[in-house]
Amino acid sequence: MAEKISNEQIAHDLAVAYIAKSWHNNEFREEYSVSVYLEKYEEFLNELNRFNY
Repeated sequence: MAEKISNEQIAHDLAVAYIAKSWHNNEFREEYSVSVYLEKYEEFLNELNRFNY
């Protein structure tokens, strides 16, 4: 039986993908990566949790 992936893991994966794409497109400087990651993680997690209720 497959393990259920948590919303936190999905939000993390999406935020990392967002950062990687943004670096590729030169959308922001690397030193802003952590703050952008945290912002996107929270945004994705809120959206995922909203769909679970």
